[in-house]
Amino acid sequence: MGRVFDEGIVRDDQLDKFRTRLVSLKNYCYLDTKTTKIISSPFRRCIETAEIAREELSLDAGIITSELLTETDMGRFSGEIAKDLRGEFGSLIDTWMHYPESFIFPGGESYSKVDERVIEFLRYLRDDYHGKNVVVCSHADVIKMMVSKVLNQPFNNRRYFIVPNGSISLLTLPRGGEYRLEGVNMWP
Repeated sequence: MGRVFDEGIVRDDQLDKFRTRLVSLKNYCYLDTKTTKIISSPFRRCIETAEIAREELSLDAGIITSELLTETDMGRFSGEIAKDLRGEFGSLIDTWMHYPESFIFPGGESYSKVDERVIEFLRYLRDDYHGKNVVVCSHADVIKMMVSKVLNQPFNNRRYFIVPNGSISLLTLPRGGEYRLEGVNMWP
């Protein structure tokens, strides 16, 4: 887990499921192939995911990268398996799992910094892309943070919803309104 590994996406049945989800998205939303934008984390697996989305959705746009969408810097937790961290970090793991809003990764960033990035990104979308379709490719914590913001729920509740690789969550921004969550992990 974490930034230490920027491996490409897994090329297995997840990929086929993702392509199927994209077809469902295409049928659900009107995505103008000429004007729909794609914004991605600069991490390779997200860019590869964005390239697949671009291809499956027949979009003309290039992929825009944004540092605001980067994965949480997990510092010394990066590259480790969660269950193995308990031996070294003890009860700090419980804080991470149950109270992430107050957690700072040893040698990494705090979730409050991730929160600042997410707020800035949502403002950027509102200001620069309001009324347009935008496909965003990012990481689980960033997506969960966005969903938490839109639902006005504490990020401490993040454990109660799952955002697997290749899942599609849909936010809308009605004219003059607030972001609205249309779905998390839409389409099987």
